[in-house]
Amino acid sequence: MGAVAIILAAGKGTRFGGDKVWSILAGKPVWRWSFETFLSHPGIEAVGIVGAEDRLDQFRQLAPEAAFIVAGGETRTESSRIGVLTAKSDAVLLHDAARPYVSADVIQAVLDAIERTGAGAPGVPISDTVRTVRSDGLE
Repeated sequence: MGAVAIILAAGKGTRFGGDKVWSILAGKPVWRWSFETFLSHPGIEAVGIVGAEDRLDQFRQLAPEAAFIVAGGETRTESSRIGVLTAKSDAVLLHDAARPYVSADVIQAVLDAIERTGAGAPGVPISDTVRTVRSDGLE
């Protein structure tokens, strides 16, 4: 099965206070980490990017190997729809560009689920917790 991965990077980063997918993490933009992981996976035949319209030229410059780079919509749902229609594939994996640490094992598990049942979604335990701690150490 040849699947297409779509990196969803059209958000505005409002809650973050800026465009976090363009923040530099260990020398490259956050979105580039997941892009490269999908690109190198043997079960993924192509990787596309759905980005913010004002960043499309930057994506083209930094991801010439992308199968497509298109402008997203006003919502994540609309951006996902645009990506799926552009991908023209029976198997499409959608990934949030702000999540840079997707693993090859997670990608493979989703591909295996698609192969077995026709659909798949990752369920990954959350390992980070946001807490507010007072100066005396009490929560």
